[in-house]
Amino acid sequence: MIVEEGKKAIAKLIHDHFDKIDIGDGGDDTSSSQTTLDHSVVTQKTATKSVVGKQVVYQVEFAGSEISAASIAEIGIFANNTDATLNGDLLSRINFNSLGPFAASDTIGFSIVVVID
Repeated sequence: MIVEEGKKAIAKLIHDHFDKIDIGDGGDDTSSSQTTLDHSVVTQKTATKSVVGKQVVYQVEFAGSEISAASIAEIGIFANNTDATLNGDLLSRINFNSLGPFAASDTIGFSIVVVID
């Protein structure tokens, strides 16, 4: 069992090493062996993030003009390459019902909470 202080330490490690967010238009189920999104449609962005106890909270916004597809259906959190052993690794991928299309003047925001439990 990982104790509560250990869970908080893991949250801090995730916070420090994973802050790139990517969105795509692939929508199939996520596999535990997956290393990328099905099909990225933006340039990865750095998220605003914070640690709250044993949670890492991510927030990011994309302008419609940044999205190169008619719709989006997946989002992923990636390593920021501050640790060479991680090399942009995928931490988490979430697929969802398709959203879009987006006008160039639109903005879409995402809040993601990673809970260490």
